[in-house]
Amino acid sequence: MLRAAKNKVNGYTQSQVLVRDCTRNNDTEDVPIMELRQLVEYSYNHYEIVPMFEMLDKRLNDKGKYWKHILKALIVLKFLVINGSEMCVTWCKENIYLIKTLREFMWRNPITDVDHGSQIRLKSRELTSLLLDDARLKRERDMAAGNNDRNNKPNKRNNFDDDLQKALDESMRTAREEEERRRNMKQDQEDMDVALQLSKEEEELRRLQELQRLRQLQLQQQQMQQQNMMYDINGNPISPEEYQQFLQQQQQQQQLQYQQYLQQLQQQQQMLLQQQQYEMYQQQLKEQEEANKQNILQQYAASSNPFKKEPEVPKPEPVVVPQPEQPIKRTRTGDAAISAKYSDLNNLLMSGPGIDTFGNTGASRIPAHHTKTGTFINSQGTGYYQQQSTATKNPPSGNNSTANPFLKDQYTGLFSTIKEQKTGFGFETIALQRENIAKAAPILNQKITSHFAPITKFEPKILIICGSGLGNLTNKLKLKSHLIIPYADLPGFQQSTVQGHSGELWVGHLKDTPVIIMKGRLHAYEGYDIRDTVYPIRLLNNYSEKFCNGSLSSLIVTNAAGGLNLDYKMGDIMLIFDHINFPGLAGKHPLVGPNWDEDGDRFLAVSDAYDLTARKVFLQKYTELQNAKKITSSRTLHEGTYAFVSGPTFESRSEARFLKQIGSDAVGMSTVPEVTVARHCGWKVLALSVITNNVVLDLPQKASDIANGEKEISLDAGKADHEEVLQIGLAAAKDLEVIVEEIAAFL
Repeated sequence: MLRAAKNKVNGYTQSQVLVRDCTRNNDTEDVPIMELRQLVEYSYNHYEIVPMFEMLDKRLNDKGKYWKHILKALIVLKFLVINGSEMCVTWCKENIYLIKTLREFMWRNPITDVDHGSQIRLKSRELTSLLLDDARLKRERDMAAGNNDRNNKPNKRNNFDDDLQKALDESMRTAREEEERRRNMKQDQEDMDVALQLSKEEEELRRLQELQRLRQLQLQQQQMQQQNMMYDINGNPISPEEYQQFLQQQQQQQQLQYQQYLQQLQQQQQMLLQQQQYEMYQQQLKEQEEANKQNILQQYAASSNPFKKEPEVPKPEPVVVPQPEQPIKRTRTGDAAISAKYSDLNNLLMSGPGIDTFGNTGASRIPAHHTKTGTFINSQGTGYYQQQSTATKNPPSGNNSTANPFLKDQYTGLFSTIKEQKTGFGFETIALQRENIAKAAPILNQKITSHFAPITKFEPKILIICGSGLGNLTNKLKLKSHLIIPYADLPGFQQSTVQGHSGELWVGHLKDTPVIIMKGRLHAYEGYDIRDTVYPIRLLNNYSEKFCNGSLSSLIVTNAAGGLNLDYKMGDIMLIFDHINFPGLAGKHPLVGPNWDEDGDRFLAVSDAYDLTARKVFLQKYTELQNAKKITSSRTLHEGTYAFVSGPTFESRSEARFLKQIGSDAVGMSTVPEVTVARHCGWKVLALSVITNNVVLDLPQKASDIANGEKEISLDAGKADHEEVLQIGLAAAKDLEVIVEEIAAFL
């Protein structure tokens, strides 16, 4: 009765009503043959065929949860293509993109986890293959026509008389002729457009050829004019007068150089002549001196007076030889001691490698010591160990400048001990984290032991991380004795700067299960290193291994995410079964750096990051709680892929479309680093996303469309807001409290 009333209210035709009946969402997946044959009859009716295909088009574009509408519509289409009129084949070929799209149809029942899209994909491929193969299609239609004697026997219609049938045939013939005439006119118009385009191209080609011919004539004229022109070394044209002037300058320069050469040669000849004259004069003096000595010796030998004095040998007078003029030498003025001091300082500055504390090198470098030594020591410490070894091997003595008793203590820019450290990306961060964990784990154990030891030994089983607006999960802990530890009390724990993350560690029981809850997490977009965001998991794993016999082995992580899947509504819950780590693909990964060998292997497989058993138990408990009306019945549970981006901006429209196209169902700015490190520690992981906003997937409106009269759409429509995210997260936290409390015992 409801279907009949809807058909009446919407004014559906007989063919549309029959299509709705054939594709109704009932228990069977088959279509009655009698209804299919009736649709074949309507395909030959000019008035019924158009609304019939309108209804089939709606069925093909229906939602995924109405998959039976789509499957039966494909069955009806294939039957009409084989048995119906030619108009059925024409319509299917013109709209083949609708059928091709269904080859990728996917819809999985969230409860039974059955893929109902396989039959639709198969039917779509079969129908597409049939439409693309004209020979096979003709063979199928001929075979169907042979089985059905419709073409051999006239149809007996009880509702139409012969005159009406003739009128219909004439109307169809007229319509075909009109369509043929319209197509011919369109073809003629296309031919005319092609002819006009060819004419324009020929005219443009002729004009270009004419321009090229004129250009060649101009080039020839310019070449004739430039044959008698001269060019300089840079290719610039010069006049003959300029060229002659340039030649004259060259000749003058050559003459000047030749004159200078002659002058130098003349000076050399004069100096050679003076030298020869000087040598001749010296030879004459030597000969004269020898002759005088011989005469005096002869006279002295002839005399018999023993008391007479020896004769004095006359000395030749010095001869002054003229010297050529010498250039005046420059003399340095000033204190010679100061010059020597600066010379020594310059030599000191120029020696030794390295840089000073100001980044200067070479002659600009300033030594870091205050006392002069025999070995250069710069601000980096270069030469210090050489000085030490020298002082050890050769004890100081006398005025040895290297024996400086104050050198070990009196210098700047150099540490007393240089520690050898590993270098490279991540070493400093990991080393600091290890030091902080060594301090924080005993503090955490002391606080927990002092609080719970009087009652029982506390060994936590599960770590729960609360996302934006989901901190109310700790309300359940108030039912039993619990401990609150601020992040600031634990070395290495950083404080989140984002609203909705209080920064406290709650320790207590969910029913009888000991758990630790993190109210607040760190994000990479806050400026923290990606490894700092997972420091709490490293610390708690170390605490569990040292003080609790490794009892901590499971992680329940929650987050607020934006919905990319069109079936997701705000407030729905998505059970994460896989993720896409965009920062990790770009190298911003929590496992980059030295490996934590005590936690796990160097290379980690995350293809099974989200525990299947935990997801199955969660799905079962969620259904039971919903049936018992302990949680909101309108809140739908989905399973999907989570895309991790760095943030802090919400996604642009094009980014959101890209994320959806590659298979993402929701997008957020956390969770994946924590899941990765938890799996590295060997924990089981259950991850939940609360869909707090629907990501805008429509492209921005073009200004040109608005100028052409399109109605302007507000840019604030669907815009993400963090306040709204927190509000929806608070509303969903009430249901998550119940669910997590129930699921904790099974993990």
